[in-house]
Amino acid sequence: ATIHKTLGINDYHFDCFIADLNRAMMGAGHPESLIDEVLVALEPVRADVLGHSRDAMDGVVMKDGQCLLDRFGGDQNVEAAVENMFDRCVEDPRVRFHFERAKAKQRQIR
Repeated sequence: ATIHKTLGINDYHFDCFIADLNRAMMGAGHPESLIDEVLVALEPVRADVLGHSRDAMDGVVMKDGQCLLDRFGGDQNVEAAVENMFDRCVEDPRVRFHFERAKAKQRQIR
């Protein structure tokens, strides 16, 4: 994605992000099966973040007539997860330099 282009993000940083997301979801009490599914579904996003090409439909899986977003609980749960993730990333010494920005820029990233 364009927003990631100038950040110098590599596989290590993406892996740290995934680990932080795993901890955030566990902390929010999500079941392991949903956590695993979210983490697997995010793997195709790696190509976008790192600037590689991929098929836009990679990773989209319907179960019981619902996409992952619906099974995750909708937009509000995604927003809460992103907020939690951002807070964890700001504290994670492995990736926080990507998030150490002025407060206005942090709000824009969120």
